[in-house]
Amino acid sequence: MLNYESDFLVHTGNISSSGLAQDETVQFFEPYQPILKNMPLVVAIGSDEYGPDAKTAEGKGFLAAHYKANHTMPWSVATPNYYYFDTANARIIVIDTNNLYGALQAPKLDKKSSQYEWLKNTLAKAGADKWKIVVMHHPVYSSGKTEDLLSAFLAPLFEAHQVKLVIQGHQGAYERTKPIKKGESSKSGPIYVTVGGSGKFFEESSYENEWGSKYLALPHFSHIKIVDRKLSLRTYTHDNKLIDALDVNF
Repeated sequence: MLNYESDFLVHTGNISSSGLAQDETVQFFEPYQPILKNMPLVVAIGSDEYGPDAKTAEGKGFLAAHYKANHTMPWSVATPNYYYFDTANARIIVIDTNNLYGALQAPKLDKKSSQYEWLKNTLAKAGADKWKIVVMHHPVYSSGKTEDLLSAFLAPLFEAHQVKLVIQGHQGAYERTKPIKKGESSKSGPIYVTVGGSGKFFEESSYENEWGSKYLALPHFSHIKIVDRKLSLRTYTHDNKLIDALDVNF
């Protein structure tokens, strides 16, 4: 990753296997120190960041003690759970999907929630001339084993506001879809890219679908570049072998 010029890094969550601050140090901050010291880090909070007791009342305070104390994110109404920032002609929106998957202390995300209302307004106010990119932990569309709790209400919202790219994680693989609209591959609609291959556990595809374009269960990272009305995505193995390429025009 050091070979590629970037303004910031994006992580799709599950920084460490336990969520504990000491494990973040060993598993993330120390190995990635050469990169992190040179550029900001943007994180979509993952399920592990809420700790081993995320689904019980015992998980209260875990995120504050082990995550919030070690990470600084762009200020917004609910930083670090959900927030956005504008850079050049792009709006990057980060949301927290974990409540739907059992994390009791995570902000709710359904059509009646404050987070959903914030997301809808943040997309609407971006303007027609900006790239809209959403970053989240759990996938909206995935060929992996993650239960789909998101596509029914997030996909129509993304489509209505012309989101071009959704960057997601959770599953241990790289996956890129075709543009999807109304649950089917289309000439237009958001492209969903799962970037979940920086750990040591990898997940093979669970089923076939007509909207999938690429699925690789191996270590990887992606580099995205936006120049005016063109977005270029290149995905590499950890030894810098190119494994996927995508160019999108606004």
